[in-house]
Amino acid sequence: MGKISDREKKRMMTIAEEIYGKLLLRLQQGEFPPGSRFPSESLLADLYGVDKKTVNRAVSLLAAEGYVARGVRGAGTRVLRTQSFPKGFLLFISRFSFYHTRLLKGGQDAAGSRGYAAAVLFRESGEELLQTACLFGPRIRGIVSAGTVSLMIRQLGLPFVSVDFDDAEAYPDINMVNTDNYRGAYELMREALRRGHREILIYSSGREYVDRQNRLRGFCDAMRQAGIGGPEKRIFYGTRHDVSAAWTAREEMKRRYPEPSLICCDADDAAESLIRAAVSRGAPLPAVTSFGNTLLSDRPVATVEQFPERIGEYACSKLVEFIELGVPPQAVREKIAPQVVGSEFIPDLTAGRSG
Repeated sequence: MGKISDREKKRMMTIAEEIYGKLLLRLQQGEFPPGSRFPSESLLADLYGVDKKTVNRAVSLLAAEGYVARGVRGAGTRVLRTQSFPKGFLLFISRFSFYHTRLLKGGQDAAGSRGYAAAVLFRESGEELLQTACLFGPRIRGIVSAGTVSLMIRQLGLPFVSVDFDDAEAYPDINMVNTDNYRGAYELMREALRRGHREILIYSSGREYVDRQNRLRGFCDAMRQAGIGGPEKRIFYGTRHDVSAAWTAREEMKRRYPEPSLICCDADDAAESLIRAAVSRGAPLPAVTSFGNTLLSDRPVATVEQFPERIGEYACSKLVEFIELGVPPQAVREKIAPQVVGSEFIPDLTAGRSG
């Protein structure tokens, strides 16, 4: 057989690319769903009136882009996917913290498995949001926002899901996926009460945040049900990541309740500040509980695991549904069940009691 000329090679490649385009269109139109067997090269060669070598080149292009996978000899070719990647971008707007990176991880996994890629914006300014929207243009198909539902986000007119923003009453039309803040705090306090604690105080570092307010309600309702009157009077306030404010609150606690057995904190930053305040001054501190399971202190504490990866995954899955099927008329409100962990670090005051 004579050597094929460069001109003939170019002609064959052009034909292969044309067949590739036709096969890709058939894939995208759903003629060969994922998991199905792709037509054999012999069948395709007869269909398009070309030799098997040309068809082989076309199928090789599909395989190189991940649309199909060739099996071992005789096993045939299987369809892997029918759409190009990515279908579009999902914009994640988030603060930069360990908790929020866990949210993002769950969201990215869900986005990728559904054919979308994630674009991440770690700040919330309107200018940066607009710049990001212009950069990606129409390829941004929807937004997942952690901790905010700013007017700028809503004005973009894209499908939108909020996470870590538990304020359903103020925003009745916003889709929200959160942890069940009330239930997590209620169950944590119930665990403390089961272990015999009654001299319990509460430290909050964010009275203005609705999620913290829901946790405080959970704490107080559990205490009331256990017969502890006026639990709201046992709440002391500071500010986020402020050790000096935590120390001031601790001094006020000692003045009003000299011998508490437990301090329940409404967030990890509250527990962290309280512990650091005590350690830096060499001062004693009762047992402490936290909320969020991201505490940096070496002191082991009981806490509430919120499963942020699950929250991010669920929020992103719902967002893809909105993109592909339309936004539902009623806002989606979903609460992912939290779990108390490390309860063994709450001292058991019932140990050794008779009866």
